[in-house]
Amino acid sequence: AKAIIIIFNIFAIRPLAKDVYVEPDQHRRLLARFQEKGILRDAEVHLKRSDGSTFGALLSWQSLIYDGQDATVNWLYDITERKASELIVAEARDIAERANQTKSEFLANMSHELRTPLNAIIGFSEMIEQGVARTGWTPSYTEYLADVSGSGRHLLDLINTILDLSKIEAGSLHL
Repeated sequence: AKAIIIIFNIFAIRPLAKDVYVEPDQHRRLLARFQEKGILRDAEVHLKRSDGSTFGALLSWQSLIYDGQDATVNWLYDITERKASELIVAEARDIAERANQTKSEFLANMSHELRTPLNAIIGFSEMIEQGVARTGWTPSYTEYLADVSGSGRHLLDLINTILDLSKIEAGSLHL
């Protein structure tokens, strides 16, 4: 970060300083706060450069005695790079949150889409199992049917778990 340190008599800089603020009233508010407390630390300001461009900065003022006179030390840190980094982080966070929301919506929709046919498969396999018990299929067919039914129930449990997790992420399921 770039820093500028200036020692001035506060009354000498007042007229000049007003012109560098993007928000004209900000200087007056900061000066009132400084005069009330005798110090100003890391006030975030939006300033104008001599070429008219603007930048963000942290401004601090400290009263002191310099060469036998009341004076103020002013220091200013250019936070342009930090602000640009904060903007990038905020945009990345927004993208990640949207991606997470999209994922949750996809999981919820996909879970419902898978559940309906899976319930039909499980129900139909249970009906066949009941019929096989009465008609006496061969043991290998009975075993295959039990595998189909058990696998269907296992998949349904997995889908229900995924659906519950997506509801928890969305805040619509409370434990």
